[in-house]
Amino acid sequence: MNEIFINKGVRLLLVILIFLTSGCDSGLLYKGDGDLDNGILFYPTFRVRFDKINISNENNVSVKFRGVPSDELSLRLELSNGIKINSNKIKSQTFFKIIDESIIKLSVGLYDGDELVKEVITSSLTSNWTYASIGNIYYFWNQEFTNIRLNPDIHYEMKISTKIIGHPMQTMYLTPILEGGGFGKGDIFR
Repeated sequence: MNEIFINKGVRLLLVILIFLTSGCDSGLLYKGDGDLDNGILFYPTFRVRFDKINISNENNVSVKFRGVPSDELSLRLELSNGIKINSNKIKSQTFFKIIDESIIKLSVGLYDGDELVKEVITSSLTSNWTYASIGNIYYFWNQEFTNIRLNPDIHYEMKISTKIIGHPMQTMYLTPILEGGGFGKGDIFR
């Protein structure tokens, strides 16, 4: 009798564990561009990494998605160039100087069909977006795209355009990442 109870208990525990680690609430609903990484064991619990954008050239990029969780989400633009520099301080200062001198005009708009939901247009990436880092990860974030709540049922389109106005620069990329949920409620970039 005890053996039957233990077997049923173990099976029930496995089903609960699989449900929790799969991130069932948002992972099954998300459809769209980018790579989804979610689950209760991850922080943040929801993250979509979209394709890199080469900001060394003029670009107009559009990504489409739906089924994001109703948690607070934030957009960050991760910076990379493929060059390995040993010192984080030197790398951080070098990245910022290159971006600042290049004067990158950036526009990020979030649309629900033809209706504009949020938009940030800047004459320079470094003037309206905050430059920050977590370890070896360098990124920009903006208050307008921090702690936003989106409707899981709506099809969204995010349009990003870049244009260099200042000095030409070495090849650099921004990777848009939409993430949030979990214990931090989306506000993880400050």
